[in-house]
Formats: sequence, C-alpha cells, structure tokens
Amino acid sequence: MARKSKIGPYLHLLGMVPDQQIARMAKLAQPASVQAQRKKLKINSFRENFIKIEKSLKTMKKTVSDEDAAKNISVPVQLLTAVRHFEEIVKSPKAASKKYKIDKNVLQAMLEKSTHKKSGRKKKTDSNTKIVQEAKVAEKSPKKETKRNTKKTSKSKKSTAKSTAKSKKNDAPKRTYTKRKVEPKAVFIQAFECSFRSGETSMSIFVNASSFQEAASKVEAIQSDKSIKGTLSTIRSIGVAVQ
Repeated sequence: MARKSKIGPYLHLLGMVPDQQIARMAKLAQPASVQAQRKKLKINSFRENFIKIEKSLKTMKKTVSDEDAAKNISVPVQLLTAVRHFEEIVKSPKAASKKYKIDKNVLQAMLEKSTHKKSGRKKKTDSNTKIVQEAKVAEKSPKKETKRNTKKTSKSKKSTAKSTAKSKKNDAPKRTYTKRKVEPKAVFIQAFECSFRSGETSMSIFVNASSFQEAASKVEAIQSDKSIKGTLSTIRSIGVAVQ
C-alpha cells in the first residue's frame, strides 16, 4: 500500500514515460512496483507505445490531428505529439513544450531518448582494450619451472666431474618476472550546459551528470540554495568529460 501511494501522483504518466523514470520520481529503488501497477491497469509500456507511434508515423498523413491519430492506435496524445515533433523538441525543448503543451516529464523522457539515440552503445576504445589486456596479463603470473637436483653417489672417478657441472648450472642467473602496472580505467561523465534567464540577463552553468534528469535535479538543488536567480531555459548536452 505504501508503494502504491508513492506511485499515486504519477499514475497519469504511466505509458507516457519509462517505468524507471516514474520509480525515480516516486523515490523507489526498483521499477517493479510501477510495472506491476501499469500491468494491473492494462496500460502499455513507454517503449511499446513509442514503437507503435513510430510505425504509424511512417504512413500517417500530415493533415491528421494528434488527437485522432492517438485514438486510432490507442496511445497517449501527449506522447504521440512528442514523438511526432521529436526533432523540434530536441532543438528547442522549452519552446516546443510551450507550443505543444507537453508535460515536463514526457519532455524529459524524450530528451533522454534523444541522448540514447545519439550515443548508442559506446564502443571500447583501443586504449581501454589495451588496459584490459594488460590487466589480464598481470593476473596470470608465470610459474617458475623448478628442476629437482638429484644427487648421484658413485665411487667412480666421474663423480667429481658431474658435481662441478651441476654447480655451474646452478650458478646461471635465474629469470625474474615483474608484473605490469595496471593503469586505472578512464571514467566518462556527460557534461551539460544549463542556461538561465532573469529579465533581460542570462547566464549558463555547466554540470556533470549521467542524464538530462540528473542534470536538471542538480540545477534544482543549486536553485534551492538561492545561488542562481532566474528560470531554467535550456539544458544542452555538450559532450563527454573524462576523469
């Protein structure tokens, strides 16, 4: 019941944003309860709705309104509008949100979707591959081959010659093995430029975050301390920082 009450304020967003996003907003560790509630209400997931909309847009006429199109394929109107005007939203999120009256959480889901589309799965760089290979080599330390010295006792005259030969063998320098130092792996963090406007003045700050939502929450925390005056106008991804 406690989990259901946490999800309650966000029930209208089911199917319009990912379950994981609702779980974060409701401060739940896992999205399982959100998913269970969504299935109980027989609502399709954000991913399912997104795929349905993308397929329908390929054959949809421009004259068809968002309301009619959403009704025909049984998807939320706001999500269809957001997907339909995806490029416009990515270029200017604030203006598009105001123009099409899109919920900020749906807008956030679309911006995160655009980030995933651009980045995709990150390929391992040559340097990272080299570091991993070196680490594997360091873990496999070579075993030293040891030979048992067997002493043969003989009353013959050859025993002295054999003992001197063995001593010369033992005097040979032994091979030494040193482990290679494993350099720490590079940590990649995405950087965001957050622009603020207060009257006629504007300013920007830069934050490191893993997603648009994390960047926005960091900005909210800064604003709550009254360090920055004005309203947030845009959040723009400016690349990846390496630590």
